[in-house]
Amino acid sequence: MSTIRLTVLGPFAITRDQQPIPLNIAKVQALLAYLAVTRTPQSREHLLSFLWAESHPEAARKNLRNRLWQLRQTVGEAVLTTNGDWIALAPTVWTDVAAFETGLAAVAQANALDADHVAVLLPLWRGGLLEGVHLTEAPDFELWLTTERARLGQLYLRALQTLLAEHQRAADWPQVIALAQTGLAY
Repeated sequence: MSTIRLTVLGPFAITRDQQPIPLNIAKVQALLAYLAVTRTPQSREHLLSFLWAESHPEAARKNLRNRLWQLRQTVGEAVLTTNGDWIALAPTVWTDVAAFETGLAAVAQANALDADHVAVLLPLWRGGLLEGVHLTEAPDFELWLTTERARLGQLYLRALQTLLAEHQRAADWPQVIALAQTGLAY
């Protein structure tokens, strides 16, 4: 079985067995990112109104069918699961956003400063969610994307602050400066 990895924190990228897959269709990138962030099955009707809001309903359905077909042809059948009218990212697909959020939630739930764990998670952040992707013809998606970029950015900054505080306690000033510069750059 092949391993599919989806990265949406920063520029979009998808790999199968560590080989990059060219997937430059913004709507497909948006669909995959939305499924990765929500981590729940979505109805076709919701996806139609979310990504093709300004299209006639028949044209929107055709566009979704075509994009799903292109996705399966490019990446393979194992990227999505469908159940009737519902579409989800296959549970075997690794996503950076799920790993980032789950890892940070585990640190927060432990109520303990785990700088080593946070340091492992920070490289998953390559930038804001779907950096460079804009769908002006899908205003609901754009609103969701802006909100999620801000929410995930706050998680990233809190993780940086956690690590920064640990390096301050250890008087590791070069790391403090590097992390502070990283936070300011964001």
